Amino acid sequence: MASPIAGRPATRDQVSISPPPASTIRLPPQPERLFSSPSNNSQYFLKLSDRVVHFDSVAKGTYVFFDDIQCQIFVVRDNAAAINANQSITRTMSMDHTASVAVRSPILARNMDIFISDKGTPVLSIKFSPDLLVLAVQRSNKSVEFLNVQDSTGVDLIEYSQTCSRARSAKILGFCWVSSTEIVFVTDTHGLESYQIRPEKKILKSLKNYSLAVNWFLYTPPYLLLSSGSACNVFHIFVLRGGGNYQRYPKFEVEVSAPPISQGQPAKLMERDVVLAPVYGALYVLIVKQVSKLNAGAEVVMYQLNREGVVKITDVLLLECNGRFAINILDNLVVVHHQQSRMSKIFDLRLNNRMDGIRYHYPISSYSIEPYQIKLSGYSVPYELYSSNWAVFLPSIIVDAKLGCLWQLELQIDGLASLIHDKLKRAEFLLFRETDAKVVLLRHLTDYLHDYNDYSTVIKVFDLLNAKLKSIVTKVVSEESKKTVYLDQSECFRYLLLPFSNSKQLDPCIIVSVLVEYLKSLIAHQLEPQYYIHELIVNALVQFRMYPLLRLLVENGVFYDSKPFACLLLSLDNVFPPSFQMALDMLKRVGNSSEERAEVLLAKYQIFPAIRLLTTAGGLTEAQLAPRKFLEPALQSGDKVLFYSVFRYFQLRNTRLRQHPAFLPEELCDDLVYQFDCLFPELPLQGDFVF
Repeated sequence: MASPIAGRPATRDQVSISPPPASTIRLPPQPERLFSSPSNNSQYFLKLSDRVVHFDSVAKGTYVFFDDIQCQIFVVRDNAAAINANQSITRTMSMDHTASVAVRSPILARNMDIFISDKGTPVLSIKFSPDLLVLAVQRSNKSVEFLNVQDSTGVDLIEYSQTCSRARSAKILGFCWVSSTEIVFVTDTHGLESYQIRPEKKILKSLKNYSLAVNWFLYTPPYLLLSSGSACNVFHIFVLRGGGNYQRYPKFEVEVSAPPISQGQPAKLMERDVVLAPVYGALYVLIVKQVSKLNAGAEVVMYQLNREGVVKITDVLLLECNGRFAINILDNLVVVHHQQSRMSKIFDLRLNNRMDGIRYHYPISSYSIEPYQIKLSGYSVPYELYSSNWAVFLPSIIVDAKLGCLWQLELQIDGLASLIHDKLKRAEFLLFRETDAKVVLLRHLTDYLHDYNDYSTVIKVFDLLNAKLKSIVTKVVSEESKKTVYLDQSECFRYLLLPFSNSKQLDPCIIVSVLVEYLKSLIAHQLEPQYYIHELIVNALVQFRMYPLLRLLVENGVFYDSKPFACLLLSLDNVFPPSFQMALDMLKRVGNSSEERAEVLLAKYQIFPAIRLLTTAGGLTEAQLAPRKFLEPALQSGDKVLFYSVFRYFQLRNTRLRQHPAFLPEELCDDLVYQFDCLFPELPLQGDFVF
């Protein structure tokens, strides 16, 4: 929801400042550390974006709100503050009852400045509908007011509102937009109330209600989590679809950390310690649990909700410290900020592939965000990171309401990947990042290929690459997974295999072995190798004169039979004569290639084998044979006997067909008859061999 950032009680989106509670002692199994420390301690893996969204900071009469769904900052000035700021107010609105609202966002199209009525009561929450045409404003816990946006500079002066329809005593804890025409109120005693909005008529129509007591709620579209119970640890999850089509999952209860003994207070789960977020396409409830000093530190317990509505603990993030924490989700990595140490811990759930039981994770990195400079009075000064003024929002937003800045947290993927010493894990880590990581992946894979001592890892990496490619090609992955890195055959060829095959420092046997292993990996994953992959391997075999291996690979079907590949083999006839017969055999296996095989035989002046092929496997009769097609190569061969034999063959054929040895005019054999007379003057034709 559009929670207040400053000037109001703390919300879940702010960095927690309350004393950490304790929990019962639990000693988890120690997972293997898959990362190493960077050689350069000044290296940073997270940074604040260079593009900053500036807004007016918190002051007297000025309140700041953030809508994490629309990613919009709302700066609300009451009437007095608006006048003091010399805001220009339209003539149609009274200065005595006008408040200004400045809306800022990283998405420029969502920026606007509007005016609303100042009713003398502070705003509790404010948010736009998804289409930015209706503004919802909550000034009390009894009702929500709505204003239609006329254009980018103003709103409709006539407001319409909605109170709790089921009980006057119920308090509205907040609201969330389901669609541009549907909104849900969350109340403390009567649960959910959903309404259809008709802006043109300025009315709301009740759609559906769910009765239950609610302490607080979290909304990550389309999932809504409600907390109930005396310890706030009984969760109800709804999937909010349009038109009142809501799905309710079975409620579940989570463990609550016991408070410190000195406080003597009952255990209670706070909103600020809970995050509802998708990671790798699965929905998780992340709960920060502070543990006693007898344990190593706090932890983040992750409850996964599957499609059947079953909830269970699947992962635990070991923070190794206690204190105040805030969470971002960045490129499917869980980033946990620790305020006291001014460190950010980065976790990747995929690095632990254990499928049975709970998976425990150490952070890949525990380093500070890169130092940042801000400009004050024209001078650049260091900015205080992990400030108590920070408010952290999903997925990767950091807001400093006192300074008036909004940043997006950015990942510096290259250095982070280098921390993972296991090369296979490092490649897997990069394969599940956004597409910007492709260049980094290619650079690391290039290094792998030139590592003389670890080609077994290269083979496993090929399987990783092709398994990912197979899932993309067959569309068995989610749309979100398609946004991650993958390498198709053309990219592997251009950026990895071709430069590798041209390396002068590597052993030719190693080069050929790696190329063949890539081909075998493609076949194992049922991906048809492209022609240029075959061509690259064949060229390498010829370059290094590994002809017996080429023959072995062809005869054992490692290369896919195809007409282009058969032509490639034919081109090797001069350096490797057996390739000619290998090409013919491949064309025969391809099928429907009698014409191509005949052309190959004719090119080698094997005229009669070509004739036999066309009249047997080719399905042609003697009458369908074009004499010139066979007489020309026979003449070009320079073999007088061959030319004579072919010429006499067609003489006999003509006699069988037409009772006369002469050629038909349309067969265009006049010049060939003349050549026959010249070559064999002792056997002159009697002028009747052409009609």
